[in-house]
Amino acid sequence: MHNDVSHPASNRNLVIAAGLVFLLWALNFVVLLFLHFDFERMGQFGDLFGASNALFSGIALILIGLTLYFQNKEQARQKRTSSETILNQMFLQFTDMYYRTIEGFDYDSRVGRACIDRFKSKILKLFEEPAFKQLDNLDKLRDASDCMGEAFSNIAYATGGYFKIIEFLFEMLDDSNTNAAKTNLGFLKAQFSENELILLLCYGLSSDGHGLLLKLKRNGMLEKIARKKLTYDALQEIFDYIKPMNEHQLTTLLCKLSNNAKT
Repeated sequence: MHNDVSHPASNRNLVIAAGLVFLLWALNFVVLLFLHFDFERMGQFGDLFGASNALFSGIALILIGLTLYFQNKEQARQKRTSSETILNQMFLQFTDMYYRTIEGFDYDSRVGRACIDRFKSKILKLFEEPAFKQLDNLDKLRDASDCMGEAFSNIAYATGGYFKIIEFLFEMLDDSNTNAAKTNLGFLKAQFSENELILLLCYGLSSDGHGLLLKLKRNGMLEKIARKKLTYDALQEIFDYIKPMNEHQLTTLLCKLSNNAKT
């Protein structure tokens, strides 16, 4: 987390400025003592210090402005620090949920993180189905997406809230443009194995996971997937199709794939 520190140099400059103002003010009296004027002319002589009074007023105004500036800067720093603290606390809570969810996996004689490879293998077998052959139009791709949605529903009892937790983590960090969010995002990216990223990609292609696919794209996670690890030609073709897309293009495609957007 990025920590701001107070700047003693700024406070020192304020003290020096105040000292200079006092010194100039005192110098007026020194000049009056050593220059010999009769009292009848003192009023006229005093008029000569009108410019000095204006100078001191200007300096005082500058000092007030500097004081307000540093006060506002300190308040902004405290607000930013408070926001980052809250973000870190939420991130730690949800990463703890992420780890505990994985530890609770129990599927096909496997437990914990070993289940991720089993989940991936089960989902990838879908690409042997006719619905995934020759995905040359939008309707077939939509049907394949629906088919994958059903497949993920069948293993939902084993995955629990795993996918939703990951989607919320990305959403929380994307919404915060702070150094703490960038650090936490880097930490989150480092947690995913390639098998886990392939599983997340497949979920993102399913009818329920389009939001997660957008977040994977936005945060450069698709770049970490090796095409050859996708095994099936149909999935590789889909990957080659969506990987070069920008976020807007991918959003448009996913909207067309939704059940309510028949073309």
